[in-house]
Amino acid sequence: ARGVNTEGQCEVSDWSHMVSVKAGAHHSLGLREDGVVMAVGSNEDGQCDVEHWKDIVQICTDSYISVGVTKDGHVLTAGSFAGSHTGKMDGETLLRDMGSWTDIKSVAVGTYCAAAGLKKDGTLVVAGTDIEQKIDGWENVEQIQFAGSTIVGLEADGTVRTVDLLSEV
Repeated sequence: ARGVNTEGQCEVSDWSHMVSVKAGAHHSLGLREDGVVMAVGSNEDGQCDVEHWKDIVQICTDSYISVGVTKDGHVLTAGSFAGSHTGKMDGETLLRDMGSWTDIKSVAVGTYCAAAGLKKDGTLVVAGTDIEQKIDGWENVEQIQFAGSTIVGLEADGTVRTVDLLSEV
C-alpha cells in the first residue's frame, strides 16, 4: 500500500485472501475469506485489538474504532469514539448499545458518535444522536454508509435516502 504511513497503517504487504478492506484515520482493517480480521496501524484506543474476532462477515471503521459483524448477526467493537464530540451519547454507552444489537447484516459508524445497524429484515437500529426520528419510514434498506455526519441508505427499490445528523428534523 502507498500513502501516509505514519502509524504503520499501510503495512499490509503480507495480507492475502482478503474479501474487504477498510481504512480509519491511522489504522487499516482487512477481512479475510475465512472470517478473520487483520489490523495494522495506530492502536492508541485499542482499535487494532481484533485478533480474537472470528466468523466476521462485515467490517467498518472510523478514526478510533473498528467494528465487525459476526455471521450470527452480533456486533463486535474495538477502540473508542474518543474523537467524537457532538453526539448526544457518550462513546462507552454507544459501544455498549451496539454490542446488544442482534440480527445485524451490516454496520456503519459516523464521525459524530453515531452508529447504524442494518438488520437482516431491512430495518435499522441506531445509537448515538437523535437519529431515530430522522430515519422513521426507511424500509427495505439494503445498504448503509456514513460520510461525516450524514447517513446514506439504499432501499431495495433503488430509493436513496440521506439525513444529516447535525440538521434539524
